Amino acid sequence: MLWYGSAVFRLLLGSLLALIASIKLHTPGFLSDSAWLTFGRIRPAHLNTMIYGWASMSGIGTMLWLFARLCKTKLAWREGLFLMALYWNLLVALGTFEILRGNSTNVEWMEFPAWAAGPIALAFLVIFVAAWKMLAARKTKHLDISLWNLFGSTMWFPFLYLGATILIQTPASTGIAKVATNWWFAHNVLGLWLTPIGLASAYYFIPKVIGRPIHSYHFSILGFWTVAILYNWAGTHHLIGGPLPVWVVTVGVVGSLMMFIPVIADRSTRTNKNMAPSRM
Repeated sequence: MLWYGSAVFRLLLGSLLALIASIKLHTPGFLSDSAWLTFGRIRPAHLNTMIYGWASMSGIGTMLWLFARLCKTKLAWREGLFLMALYWNLLVALGTFEILRGNSTNVEWMEFPAWAAGPIALAFLVIFVAAWKMLAARKTKHLDISLWNLFGSTMWFPFLYLGATILIQTPASTGIAKVATNWWFAHNVLGLWLTPIGLASAYYFIPKVIGRPIHSYHFSILGFWTVAILYNWAGTHHLIGGPLPVWVVTVGVVGSLMMFIPVIADRSTRTNKNMAPSRM
């Protein structure tokens, strides 16, 4: 509940920042006397508040609830996860403050200062261990497709964030490679972090609400693996016409087009009206 409550607060704050940014698009003089409230600071503050505050915190809350529910076990490390919620709130608040103060990295979706990467990864280490403990202690032999998606997202996000921070904020890469890394990260925050949590929720709630099981477990596994393998290539389609090798952009375009496979696979897992009601 702390994760959810914090997420709602971030949603309201992020929406306020979005409103100010939208007004500035047609009334540039609005709140223009303060450097803290210029469009170049308000908009990234809005985006990061929504991504790491609202979307991520509500996603983590949903993830933890579903892990305990599907594994039929108690929530692991309750006190630690409570402290991590406070810790995450502090990081988002400090990151947003630094953006408004003018200490942004100017890298889209990664405007928080580089020093925030390590602490965010530490928070995710606690969440990952708690998820693993619940998965290891599960009282069901069948590994539900929702658990596949949830556990995948807990592994992928810290790798994405740390990897992008190292490649963009350090001399590990140079020039246009940093731009390609930025779009690789931005797309995968959606595809390998938020999307699996959304899919896990849909796979759990829809069959439960209508009282029928998933029609095809095998198609749902196909959808999971195609997202895992193909989605991370899609980001470079944003760089069409940019100073990159043609093959890099082509891979991004092909990766984007190949997303029809998980879409069709997930659609094929729709419930079958002739199947008996589920007893989940």
